[in-house]
Amino acid sequence: MKAKTGSPLSPQIAGDERSFGEPNYSHGILLDGVVAGLLGALAIAVCFLFVDLSEGQPLSTPAVLSALLFHAFTSSTQPTLGATLVYTVLHFAAFALAGLIMAWLVRATRRASMLALFAVIFLAASETFFVLLLTGSEASSVPALSRWSLLVANLMGVGVMLAYFFARNPGLGGSLLGSWSEVVSEGIVAGLIGGLVVALWFFLFDVSTGQPFQTPAILGAAIVGNNAAAAMASVSPELVFIYTVLHFAAFMLFGILVATLFAHLKRTEVLVAGLFLVFLLFELFFVGFMTMIDEQMLQVLRRWKIEVGNLLASGSVLAFLLARNRDVRAKLVHGWKGLQEVMEHMVPKPPAGH
Repeated sequence: MKAKTGSPLSPQIAGDERSFGEPNYSHGILLDGVVAGLLGALAIAVCFLFVDLSEGQPLSTPAVLSALLFHAFTSSTQPTLGATLVYTVLHFAAFALAGLIMAWLVRATRRASMLALFAVIFLAASETFFVLLLTGSEASSVPALSRWSLLVANLMGVGVMLAYFFARNPGLGGSLLGSWSEVVSEGIVAGLIGGLVVALWFFLFDVSTGQPFQTPAILGAAIVGNNAAAAMASVSPELVFIYTVLHFAAFMLFGILVATLFAHLKRTEVLVAGLFLVFLLFELFFVGFMTMIDEQMLQVLRRWKIEVGNLLASGSVLAFLLARNRDVRAKLVHGWKGLQEVMEHMVPKPPAGH
């Protein structure tokens, strides 16, 4: 039977016969799982090291976590090589084991859906572990900002683990999502482009004012509820890290949503209005987010700068997806012309002879 063809952004909901490659269920997938877990653990360790170095206290995070884990933490706990090594070994072992279990479940059941289920469970379990570890009476002296860093770094680590596993086993993506795998991929790339555009806009603006990275630092402070005056007085690398990870995660989700709408637009023009509604809601989300920021922060940030950055990011996401799908572009042009015709009929014409 002849395979159906179509744009990467126009998956068939049913009956799609395009091949994504046979998922790898051999013993090699177990090794991929272990490596994925180790890479996820390494990503978290690098995040910890970056935050600790920015605070002038290298290796303090693993030492504090080790002390909390073994109920030996006090407000005067200092980093030691032994405590750091103990936590590091346990950290990498836990992620390697998680990656192995994830790969074994996929191989044993031959169901890619087990990958998604395990990823959700593992992310929830690891975040819960950190929350419980940091909510005990012994952890009362751990700064709230450091708690946010731990949770965000863990999110990033799980993301790296899954990204490697999917990259090594591309057939799993097709098996899990079917033809929607390409839609999700397109959406992630579009979201990363949008996130990079607005990040570059913020960076160039901050450099021009002689305060590089001030914008993400202030926005990070707004997210975690940190002191506004402190965030504006000096740029905190930890706040920049927290905001950057959440920033790109949000834009990837937005990109997937828009790419999904593009896929549906392939079959119907009804969702043309829905596409514009999504961008409108995206703008309103940022307006709502800015209402959470106190007036002092807004004066430093300059509201128009945030709005321009948001428009640039939305435009870049739309431009990328339009460039990837000519059919949707043609439908949008057709819909715009139809809207112009409707508007022309609504405007009364002057009487003849006047």
